[in-house]
Amino acid sequence: MFNHVRTLLLAADGRQSYGPTFPGEEGVPVGFRPPVMPGPVRRIRSVLFGPDPDRLGLNYRLHQFMTLLHATDLVEHVLAFDQRVTYDPTGASWPSTAFGVTVEGSNRPLHLVGTFQADDATGRLEGRWRVEIGSGTAQVTQDSFPRRDELVSISTADGVTSEIPLGRGLRCYGDPTPGTVWHVTARSRPERSLVQILADLVASGAVGDLLSGETSEYATYRNLWAQSPLLPYRLGAVLMGTARRTHEAMSREA
Repeated sequence: MFNHVRTLLLAADGRQSYGPTFPGEEGVPVGFRPPVMPGPVRRIRSVLFGPDPDRLGLNYRLHQFMTLLHATDLVEHVLAFDQRVTYDPTGASWPSTAFGVTVEGSNRPLHLVGTFQADDATGRLEGRWRVEIGSGTAQVTQDSFPRRDELVSISTADGVTSEIPLGRGLRCYGDPTPGTVWHVTARSRPERSLVQILADLVASGAVGDLLSGETSEYATYRNLWAQSPLLPYRLGAVLMGTARRTHEAMSREA
């Protein structure tokens, strides 16, 4: 299996690839199925990624986490699972165009207002909407979770519609021609830093249970968590503990 530690941390069905053009996407074995996660792993993953992250949120955090692991001696533990590394461990490969707002569909003008905000509370970094202009209305369909449909009353002045709310800080206005359809995709970096993630892990009280295994690897992770003054080693210990617990859960289900 390639990128096994990354695959374990992603914990997504290998049949659900988002394709090579999706930001941060890496190969996952088609046959990979995430196991039922033990309680400590579920609690830790909720802190690491958010309780309900989207694929962009998972990929972005994994880009940070794998770069961090490769910058420490814990890379030996990563490579002990699998020597192959098909991602860029330097952290330089994240696409610069991954974030921002794109509009597809009609060539008629659509103007965006406001700043799209990532949802740090859930780990979701992407929003997608379909906007269709009707007669005095706009049908707004949010294609990203949570999905919703809303019929918005609009007016027209100076050849454009009034503002149409999309969500998470973003609004739009545009050509008032009925039947016009636009597809809006917005992506933003999370505001929660690795420093805050580490603080949240401490506050969670779940790390002790995660790293309570009896093997020498768990002893290493416990020592790093308890004694290291350096964020990469403390966070790295949690990441490797999460990967190892996930691997053990898979082995039990095999």
